Order: sequence, then C-alpha cells, then structure tokens
Amino acid sequence: ALFDRLAEYRSAQVPLRTGVYVPAEDNANVTGGWRFSPAGADPPVGADVDQRNAILSFDVRAANLDLTVRRGDFWGVFSVSIDGGPANGLPRDEQGRSYLVLHDPAGQTEQVPVARGLDARGPHHVEIVAHGGWGQWPLVSWTVHELPAAAPDPFSMWSFAALAVVSAVAA
Repeated sequence: ALFDRLAEYRSAQVPLRTGVYVPAEDNANVTGGWRFSPAGADPPVGADVDQRNAILSFDVRAANLDLTVRRGDFWGVFSVSIDGGPANGLPRDEQGRSYLVLHDPAGQTEQVPVARGLDARGPHHVEIVAHGGWGQWPLVSWTVHELPAAAPDPFSMWSFAALAVVSAVAA
C-alpha cells in the first residue's frame, strides 16, 4: 500500500512555480499527438477546438501567466482556459471561450499576457486547446510569475527610520 501511495504521489502533476517553461512531456499533460522540441510545441495534424483533440494542460501556483507564441503566415488559434473558465487576459469568441490568434504575416515571436490577478496561493489548471497551426511550432513557452512585492507603506518606512535613529542615539 505504501509503494502504491508513493508511486501515485510521484506521478501526480506538481503545480509549476515562478519561471519560464518550454513545453515538454514532463511539465504538461497532453491529448493528441503534440510534438516537443527545444523550439516549443507543435499541435497534431487535424487539431480542432470543437473536437478537443489537441489539448495541452498544466497546473500553476502563481498570479500571472504569459504564453510566448510563434506567429506566422498560417491559420491557427489557441483556446485558453484557466480553472475551466476563460483566461482574463484574452478576448472571447461568441461561445465565451478565450482565444489567442496565431496568424501574423510578419512571423513574430511574442509574449502574450494570458491571465492576471489569479490567487497565487491556490493551484490553477491551465488548458490550451489548439485549432490548426500544426507544422508551425506555435507554442514556444509559458511564463509563470507571482505578483511583484508591494512597496512598503509610508507609515512603516517612517517608523523604521525613527527606530533606526533612536537605536543609533542609544548606542
């Protein structure tokens, strides 16, 4: 029983923390024949958002998420959801799904803000469903980051300064 529990724990997907991640089978769950390389991830031929036959998903524990995509002169779209709902940094289609267009004749690589202001304490499930775009390696990486540290309030700064002066005089 202990061995089974340890094997289950080892195979469980650990939420990704702050960092940049190149898609790979060790940091994402996939449905369909996604291909991986140092260039990123390529969805399978026939990827269709309505058939949900090309899904890449992972869990994060952070407040913000960006996707770095390689756009080009091809037709393709990623539908992105966070915790089963639309990603708040992307536009929505007529069905309410958030989407990221991959077509750009200039062929630029771009970091796109996908989600902002997530609760950094709880894990969030991210799901990317591809529609088209195969043979183009459109998903380069994703960046998970926590909110920047808040600046100290003026009262705390003045209190610290007064304490430092009093300590210096006492010394």
